[in-house]
Order: sequence, then C-alpha cells, then structure tokens
Amino acid sequence: LIYPRRGAGSFVREQGLREPLGFGQMENLSDLQHCYDFRLTIEPEAAAMAAQRRSPEALGKIKTALNLLRDATNRQAHRADADFMFHLSIAQASVNPYFVTAMQALEEHIAVGMRLHGLSLRRTSDGLSHVLVEHTAIFEAISTSDGDTARTLMRNHLMGSRDRLFAPKQ
Repeated sequence: LIYPRRGAGSFVREQGLREPLGFGQMENLSDLQHCYDFRLTIEPEAAAMAAQRRSPEALGKIKTALNLLRDATNRQAHRADADFMFHLSIAQASVNPYFVTAMQALEEHIAVGMRLHGLSLRRTSDGLSHVLVEHTAIFEAISTSDGDTARTLMRNHLMGSRDRLFAPKQ
C-alpha cells in the first residue's frame, strides 16, 4: 500500500483502494425527502426478498427488533435504534448484501428521519401503536413467506412515515 519515490518520499498507493459507500451529510429537509424516495425503491423489494429467503435466525432478528419496538410503544416511547434494527434486519434477511450495504450507508440519514418521525408520532394518542401495527404486519408477511404483501406493507409504511413528516399540519 506504500511505495517509495526516490527523492520525494513515500506515498500511499491509490490503486486497489476504494472509498467506503456513503452519502454526504444531510443538510436540509430536501435531503430527507430524497432519502425517503430512495428507501421507497429498495426497502419494499428487500422485504419481498426477505419473505422468500429468510432463515429462522434472520426471522428471529426481525422479531427481536419488533419486540423492542413493542416494549417502547407500551411505554409510550419511540426507539429509533430498534426501528432501524427492524429495517436493517429485513435487509439482512433478504440475503442480498447490496440491500444491507445500502441500509448501513443510510443509517445516519435514516436516524434523522426516525427521530423526527418519532416526534411526529407523539402528536396523536395512537401514533406509536399505529406504527407498531405496521411493523407487526410486515413481520407477519415475511414470516409467512408472503413477498407481495411484505412489499406492499413496507411501501405503505414508508409512505406513511414520509407523509406524517411532510404533510401540512392541520
């Protein structure tokens, strides 16, 4: 990785090195909307593939995240970490490393959206329980190998999250 140049010193070889996948820092609400748009293209397909390919261990990881979300909801709290774990576990259950890498690269951006979404859920008495129902339905579709339903439910879940954040307040 290091090569010498006589009279000039030692240098890091660029050939063969790659920058890690990542996205620039989120700077405004437009960036957050773009993140949701991108998630809407990958996460429904990851959910559909997870329904077809998931192992018992992968299903267990999704269920663990769902249980953390359920516990938080019962305490009227939102756990962005458990929410992300749920979505990442679905990507992992798809057995497609591209979905996993994309989700990991988006983690900081998704965290911003989830924190804001968590605040918006507290505006209504049933916001947190409604989202738990959405997550539970996605889990059930994956656990019964119903890829089409998992895809639709994930799409609806993400669109609902986006709309709760960006819809005009009444």
